[in-house]
Amino acid sequence: LDWMMPKLSGAEVLEQLRVASEPGPYLPILVITALPQFTTRKEALGAGATDFLNKPYDAAEIVLRVGNLLATRFLQLELIAQNQSLEKRVEERTAELSKANAALQRQSLVRERAAQAAVQITEEWEQSFDAVADHICILDLEGKIVRANRTMRERFEPIHGPLTGVDYRLCYCGSATPDPEPPCAEVLVKNRPVVWEGELPTIAGWHWIAAYPLSEQGVQWGAISVVRDMTARKEAEQALREAQEELEARVRDRTQELEAANSALSTQSIISKRAEKAVSFQAHMLESISEAVIATDPVGKILYVNQFAERLYGWPAHEMIGRDVVEIIVPQPSREKGRDIMEALKKGQTWSGEFLVQRRDGTTFPAAVTDSPLFDESGNLTAIIGISQDVTKRKEAEEALRLSEEKLRLAVNGADLGTWDWNVQSDQTRCSARTEEMFGLAPGTGRTRDAFLEAVHPEDRGLFAEALQRSIETHTPHEVDYRVVHSDGSIRWIRARGGVRANGDGQVTDMSGTVHDVTERERMKEKLRETEARYHRVAANAPGMIYQFVQRAGGSMEFLYVSEGSRELFGIEPAAIAADANVLVGRIHPADLASFEQSVEESRSSLRDWQWEGRFVRAPGDDLWISGASRPVQHPNGDVVWDGLLTDMTARMKIEEQLQDSAREN
Repeated sequence: LDWMMPKLSGAEVLEQLRVASEPGPYLPILVITALPQFTTRKEALGAGATDFLNKPYDAAEIVLRVGNLLATRFLQLELIAQNQSLEKRVEERTAELSKANAALQRQSLVRERAAQAAVQITEEWEQSFDAVADHICILDLEGKIVRANRTMRERFEPIHGPLTGVDYRLCYCGSATPDPEPPCAEVLVKNRPVVWEGELPTIAGWHWIAAYPLSEQGVQWGAISVVRDMTARKEAEQALREAQEELEARVRDRTQELEAANSALSTQSIISKRAEKAVSFQAHMLESISEAVIATDPVGKILYVNQFAERLYGWPAHEMIGRDVVEIIVPQPSREKGRDIMEALKKGQTWSGEFLVQRRDGTTFPAAVTDSPLFDESGNLTAIIGISQDVTKRKEAEEALRLSEEKLRLAVNGADLGTWDWNVQSDQTRCSARTEEMFGLAPGTGRTRDAFLEAVHPEDRGLFAEALQRSIETHTPHEVDYRVVHSDGSIRWIRARGGVRANGDGQVTDMSGTVHDVTERERMKEKLRETEARYHRVAANAPGMIYQFVQRAGGSMEFLYVSEGSRELFGIEPAAIAADANVLVGRIHPADLASFEQSVEESRSSLRDWQWEGRFVRAPGDDLWISGASRPVQHPNGDVVWDGLLTDMTARMKIEEQLQDSAREN
């Protein structure tokens, strides 16, 4: 910008540029003029110019100065962009963690309510069974589905039709004879629980799968399978780890860059033999450095400041030179410490660290400072060189990292999780107080893997050690459930998850993860199994046929459940009736079919109890009198479901016929 122009002066243009660009990024401006240097330079710099050059000027010099100014602007713009990107990433990762934690809490609430409802052997049990968001099914010993909850039916019935009798491997593996067999198949062969986590061929995402044997009087008759979608939580955990690692890496890299730059500047500064000549000789080079450089004499009077120092502290160089450096840049509360540092420098000591400094307007900021004394050939102190840089952004990044770690800690505590880290090479562990509490360990005693292994139930120690070893060998995460025994003899169930970290050679160095007390969940599972077994015993021993019958809103009919009594009462297998309602309805005597249909329609439309008596044709010439009673419930989708009982009243009807015949004869 030329200082003397025909219409607007350089000062007027500077004022308009200042108004147009504030607040905004740093705008470098180089003023050139033929006027006397001292007064014009002071006026131009005071009006907002960044650099000053007198005419006539050397073309190479002006190219270098413009290049330095542009480089400084580009560096500032890059720093702003990096800070904005980092802040955005922190906000996104925090939002993802909050979302994942909310999803976990919602799923936990649904499972708790479903488990409480499971103790009722009534319509409430059926509704709870269907309300669970996980896939749940009961299997026979061949792997055929005996019953599936609504979530599983809605997922697979559009593909395979009614799931009763369908091999569960067809649903999850795409084939009834997969090779190899899925891990959960062991529950049907070895009669033991199986818990597994991974990907399924027919369902996208990451899933947790558990299967538990169902037995009665010591004899296994089937299994219950649970499949839970863990994709969202898995992605949230991975995203959070990546964000933390990225933030830590950026902070480390930037710190190393600053230390390297400070070291380089210190090395350049001690080359000169005489302080005043060294400062003068290095001045032109130091003008392009993006750190503030201030040189003082042995008593602290300022000899030289570079342009970056002028911008950083808000003082023009000619007002700083000759003044006490402590009075200029050190705020009042820190001046005593500043004097102590100067005394140490006079004794030949070097000082570096973070220090609170102030600008001309009185505002303060944290700076990374390196102060070094310079000596002549005789060993006499000739000058002190101070290099400083504003570390506000770095401190903000460190604070953002601290807040991120604090949010992670709150999330872990909110989910009632314990955390642990294990150094594989030294066998030293670090864990939270909640982890030690879950394992029944005294505070501060959980420092080795063996301390935790000792607390594991003897029957589960092999499972515990095997899970850790498998993660080390395969470099993959693990998830395992096992029991721990507390000092009072009580047993708790623990679910442990963890992953590994390896060095550049691929050797595992550390493992870390979480533990969760799932004792109440295991107890509810046991109650669910007991309830299921009790329900089946009642249904199997009840006289007649217990059933659940539905008439869809579209008019179709289906038996959702048929007890074993259908075999004795009608000579028809329960599975055949469940597969096709007409197998049983078609047996109604033609003379009684109209009354049956009318009674069902009246019950459906009025939602009053259904009661009906009529004949079924068990075989040609073999009519069976049946009494039916049930209570309807209408679902929000318009379906009406009856739970009821069909009983044989043939003997009673024959007696009544004999009495009527006898009465007529008399």
